[in-house]
Amino acid sequence: MRNLPLGSFRASRAIRTIGVIDGPNMSQLGKRNAKKYGTIGRDDFNAQLREWADGLGAELVLLVSNHDGEILEFIHANADVVDGWIVNPAGWQIYAEPVRHALEMTGKPNAETHFANTVTHFAHAQPHVRVESGLTGTALSLTMGLRQYSYLTSLIGLLNVIDAQQEPASA
Repeated sequence: MRNLPLGSFRASRAIRTIGVIDGPNMSQLGKRNAKKYGTIGRDDFNAQLREWADGLGAELVLLVSNHDGEILEFIHANADVVDGWIVNPAGWQIYAEPVRHALEMTGKPNAETHFANTVTHFAHAQPHVRVESGLTGTALSLTMGLRQYSYLTSLIGLLNVIDAQQEPASA
């Protein structure tokens, strides 16, 4: 992959901290359906995320967990540390009410992000049911289907929104 001038996607030089939460089954990257998720493994993905964040002037706090309680504790512990969240609800996307509530309590924006296009999945699995995540209604944005690049899209957008909210408007 070419070296992208990521700094050009962001006007601010302020360092922001973003919490990244990957829910159930995301620990299995590289072992999942390659057609949906690509072939990138967990360690390579984390390294790619950190490289992108560094290029954009952000620090990341990462969690990959299959356990709701661990995810809630992570949100509570980092609520005062992060400026925003990138969240892939993964296996708990339908039953995400406790996580949605915890994220909402932080008062920080969150970008719901998925490797796969979950709408396509449910359209094939249950065509009579329209499913949205338990986070979608309160998320700042929803990005899906671009594999690891969904996270880059969310990171760029989230940082720019945070910058616009936290920096005084120029006169």
